[in-house]
Amino acid sequence: LVNTATCLAEDNSTEAAARYQAAFEIRPEWEITGNLNHEYGLTLVMAGEPAAARQVFEKRLSAASANERGGARRSLGQLAVFGGEFDLAGEHFESAALLHQDIPESAGRDLVFWALAEIARGEDSRAVDLLAKADGLVPRTEGWIWLRSIIGLGYLAAGEIQGAQSVLDQLESRLADGDLADHDSLRRREILAACLTAATGDQIASLKSLEAMRQVEKRNNAFLAWALSEVHLAAGNWDEAESALGELIELRWVFYETLVPWIRAHYQLGQVLDQLGRPEEAEASFASFLEIWGESDSTVAEVDSARKRLAQERPD
Repeated sequence: LVNTATCLAEDNSTEAAARYQAAFEIRPEWEITGNLNHEYGLTLVMAGEPAAARQVFEKRLSAASANERGGARRSLGQLAVFGGEFDLAGEHFESAALLHQDIPESAGRDLVFWALAEIARGEDSRAVDLLAKADGLVPRTEGWIWLRSIIGLGYLAAGEIQGAQSVLDQLESRLADGDLADHDSLRRREILAACLTAATGDQIASLKSLEAMRQVEKRNNAFLAWALSEVHLAAGNWDEAESALGELIELRWVFYETLVPWIRAHYQLGQVLDQLGRPEEAEASFASFLEIWGESDSTVAEVDSARKRLAQERPD
């Protein structure tokens, strides 16, 4: 039942949630355990039941393990980000990092989620400080290349190219020396390298690298769709950006560090559709974005822009 629910989560959240519930009737202790609690809760979010998701996450706060309680705080932080409650999200992520203080890699990941939320509301300086702290916590061993690569992507999203380059240089140096082996099936280090290539001025080479990854990918990869969308947007490749953003939205990987890119993709798709001369579709995309972040507790530039766009009268 759990395996079926996991497979259904991207396409049919309501059915997936029902499968989780059936599994928990058989094994009720699973509902407050690790990734199952997290994935079930966010499946409920995608099924339009955020209040039920909050109750699911809060059940995990009663766990005896500080690690499990930290996981609950991280999940509640992501739920708060989904609702545009950035102040509350920061409180949850900070609590998660404190509860995970004896597990540095988990505390580091909490700070990464927090940093991505701060970037979303334009607090890039605060985000860079959080990423620097995460950088000091996440191990430099091969099992954590994927998370260190996400730190690099976070630096890029905050406009801190030097920080992203430092992360990549450290990884590639140790890989070249044979100290590490990169087993990340989602290719996040390679994605970071390609995004840095674009950020430093060579969008053509970046897209060549990203498209090559797409050709050999054997699985869905929201990180790759995110990267492709960002580079195509920067290059003004509207058709290709539409395709990448559509893929990112369709994948619905809200469980991971692609939550904020997934939300922002609705706004970005509206921009692209306007560029392609399809204003009605653009307005639908902007409206979808505002359904998620329209009641944000912070000033989010894209929210103001989407509202202004929807207030405009289209010419006859």
